[in-house]
Amino acid sequence: MASGTKDKRPNHILYFDFIATVRLSIPIIVGQLGIVLMGVVDTAMIGRVGKEALAAGGVSNAVFFLIAILGIGLLNILSPMIAEAQARRIPQNLKALLVGGFWAATACALVLGSVMGVVIWHFDKLGQSPEVTALSREYMTILLSSLFPMYWFLCLRHFTDGMAMPHLSMYATLVGLLLNIFLNYLLIFGHWGLPALGLAGAAWATWGVRWAMTFILFFFLLRLPAFAFLKRHQVQMKACRQACLRIVTKGLGTGLQHFFEVATFALAAIMIGWVNDTQLAAHQIALNMASITYMISTGIAAAGAIRVGNALGRRQWHRVARAGTAALLTAIVVMTGGGVLFWLFPDFLASLYTREVEVLAVAVDLLLIAAFFQLSDGIQAVSLGILRGLQDVLYPTIATLIAYWVVALPVAYYLGIYKQMGAWGVWIGLLVGLTLAAVFLCVRFYLLLAVRKKRANKV
Repeated sequence: MASGTKDKRPNHILYFDFIATVRLSIPIIVGQLGIVLMGVVDTAMIGRVGKEALAAGGVSNAVFFLIAILGIGLLNILSPMIAEAQARRIPQNLKALLVGGFWAATACALVLGSVMGVVIWHFDKLGQSPEVTALSREYMTILLSSLFPMYWFLCLRHFTDGMAMPHLSMYATLVGLLLNIFLNYLLIFGHWGLPALGLAGAAWATWGVRWAMTFILFFFLLRLPAFAFLKRHQVQMKACRQACLRIVTKGLGTGLQHFFEVATFALAAIMIGWVNDTQLAAHQIALNMASITYMISTGIAAAGAIRVGNALGRRQWHRVARAGTAALLTAIVVMTGGGVLFWLFPDFLASLYTREVEVLAVAVDLLLIAAFFQLSDGIQAVSLGILRGLQDVLYPTIATLIAYWVVALPVAYYLGIYKQMGAWGVWIGLLVGLTLAAVFLCVRFYLLLAVRKKRANKV
């Protein structure tokens, strides 16, 4: 459709775009919260084994995802690419992107798996106790073998999400959540005649769940009529290679964006750990609460990326603007609500995790800071998503590097450690970085949109 094609609805009316964004976001959010709940279930059940198992599970997952996040972020670029290709109605391009996505996912598993193997081999260098080191090596070795199904599932998920069918990955995730609880019950504690494997049992449960979720989505692709075109149309290997190269080239930037942010929060935890265990425990509580609202905003960001990518494929720049604006407004509403809850009920929320008075006092203060950065966190997450929809990755990568590593971490260290403000000072640094990223990325979207729209009008 030509770039000048007009929509029947006035450009200033965003109600329908807002509703469309919410509808697309809900199954994505449910799926992401399902994955978060898997981690919560693992932590709760591992905690019954012993403190060494709990500590090993915590440090192993932190290291695992710090490495794996590069591949997770890289594959995020696939859904807006699929949405754009679908809008252009060229089934061969969709199939080439799916095959290229599988190749990219496999490459991520091989490369990052090799890095993870080196880390496992030298795990004793991380300074953990001998008991935790031994448990962590076994746990991470099993998780390492689940990298392939994890990345393949993400490839299939982004393909179905980009086709505007996120409910499929939601179903797979919910089945995975139930299966995770069942397998944990069998393998961690040793029921139905199986040996009690402890922490290793949780790792094998995760391994089984990731394969099951992958097979479920693969079954949908084979059986549902909406994907029949994958069997009907053939694509050349050259087209698949080009699609894979495009995914890796564009996706590397999104992978780095995720890495910069995740590494920032990991280093913030290390800094707070230098202060004392009480402040570190409070940090974990506040961060866990903030991560719930963050996962909601990333679901909105994914929906925004898909809708922007679809409008981009049709070259309808007024729809690109509305899709991006609707996603931002949705995030503002949701994250403002989260901020209000953190501000009004910090004592109650913190008390859900602990009864220790000293930890509660610090956690309450951090939740008050979290109330302020909810808006910034939502805007930066969604801005990254809608820029991903425009397949703009270089500027956002530089912007996140500056906001988090050049500004946030130095401010966090200066206030938290040098000025001895502790966790409170570190979180102020995080607030500054998130706010700066929100401004950079939101302004970038509208400036880039104006430039591309102007170029399209000249053509």
